[in-house]
Amino acid sequence: MKPEEIIPEVIKRLSKGEALSTKEIADEYGVIPSSFNDKFRPIREKFYKHFIAHDKSSGKWTRIEPLFLEKMLLTPEETVVLTALIRNTSMCGTALSSTVKEIVENYVKRTKSSVFKQDVLEKINDDLEIVFAQLKYAIEERNKIKFTYNEQAIIFYPYKIINLEYYWYILGYEEYSEYWMEIEKKPEKSNKVKTFTIAKIKSLEVLNERYKYDFSKTNTELKNAMNAFFSVDDDSDTIELLVVHWLEDYIVRAPYFSGWYKTDEEVFVKDTKQDKAVKYFVYEVKSSNKYFADIIPTILKYMPNIRVRNNEKLVGKIFDSIKIFTEAHT
Repeated sequence: MKPEEIIPEVIKRLSKGEALSTKEIADEYGVIPSSFNDKFRPIREKFYKHFIAHDKSSGKWTRIEPLFLEKMLLTPEETVVLTALIRNTSMCGTALSSTVKEIVENYVKRTKSSVFKQDVLEKINDDLEIVFAQLKYAIEERNKIKFTYNEQAIIFYPYKIINLEYYWYILGYEEYSEYWMEIEKKPEKSNKVKTFTIAKIKSLEVLNERYKYDFSKTNTELKNAMNAFFSVDDDSDTIELLVVHWLEDYIVRAPYFSGWYKTDEEVFVKDTKQDKAVKYFVYEVKSSNKYFADIIPTILKYMPNIRVRNNEKLVGKIFDSIKIFTEAHT
């Protein structure tokens, strides 16, 4: 095997607390010691200088900080490949050597931007960046995590980091919650697929225990998620919405409406102000929240250009929301 092939595994073992000499690594993996050091040292220097040290007394590579990989957005495989590119900047010719270096640096920067997608409504500080890295690590390794949320301890199976309405959430399976035990007096396992606001997570710890869970149903429901009120455990209702014709182009283009299905039906609704009929397209939208909390905010945002068709229960909930708002401001 080439040293580059075994280095990611070595880095993972160091992160978990093993101390390994170059000779031990060479004997176990069947590589030449000098060749391993030649490839490993530049990777350590560029990406793990503050996390991996060489103990001269024992001759072993050791970790400086426990579980340092949990706090890094780049995977060991990525750092190995990126270092290889830096080592071979002349592979495309001298004229392009600086471009190779630039591509590597841009990849490192884009790793953060692709995870965070910085938004004006939620800034990612240094502490929150570490939380993102821990979550990313736990998702990739399928490790359980433990954290505090609203002063309650949670045991969680992290599945995906998602962005809904400009805020970041972690989606997964809640195995245990102090809320259910102490407040609701329910069984120890809450057994629910849930979302938690990442910015509110405290004392996050990646547990040394892997989980098994089938998230196939979650993937299906996630396609229809418009905000954090969507539910995987509740059965979905199909809502028929009327969308005014001039708004259709926006709905087709905006990823926010990716779960909306346009039917072939068109209806005309009389506009009393203009004294003429206006064309509306019929859309089918999934709602998985029994209170319609996952769809009502969108309807309120675009009303009266989006209307509800043949669902008196949903219309009643919308009127209730409007009434509460009106009473609070009169």
